[in-house]
Amino acid sequence: MHAWSTIQLTNVDSSTLGLADLAVRHQPTYSRFKAYRSEVLEACIFLESRLEVLLCQLFIGDDPARIQLFRSLVLEPESGSFFAKWRMLRGAFEIAGVPRHVLTESKRKELLTGLKELNDCRNRFAHGVLYIDVRDGRPLLEYYESGKKSQYLSDEYVQSVLLAAESTHALLEAVVQAASEP
Repeated sequence: MHAWSTIQLTNVDSSTLGLADLAVRHQPTYSRFKAYRSEVLEACIFLESRLEVLLCQLFIGDDPARIQLFRSLVLEPESGSFFAKWRMLRGAFEIAGVPRHVLTESKRKELLTGLKELNDCRNRFAHGVLYIDVRDGRPLLEYYESGKKSQYLSDEYVQSVLLAAESTHALLEAVVQAASEP
């Protein structure tokens, strides 16, 4: 496998431009946050796959042929975005009250909010550009979300996102398990 040994720097000016070791100096931080980005994306991809399992259980049941049809026609096409899947789950909760015996109303809201916030974070990491600000060595994520935005990253921030993914997964998994019971 090819590993991209890239680094993107920002706020490079004429006083820092001539430093030969600029990239070498900031490479460890860039590499660490590049790995973090990968972990955040992996966590969100996994949560989306579990959301798909839940939607199949809620709307189809356990018929493999119908599940494949539902996946092919609804979940996998371009229209089957994470947001569309999230809306389907929210609709199932609102219309059918699914599943009152598993999650309280506040936990259902926590699950929906957690999924939405994690997807927003996923989009920032997936579509944003990671830089190292050479002025202070901090990682900076620039992304577009109703306009161009930027956010300095920290180890603590990334850990909080991954912890949120774990707690959201626990809530989602409780519903997946309940939906699979006869």
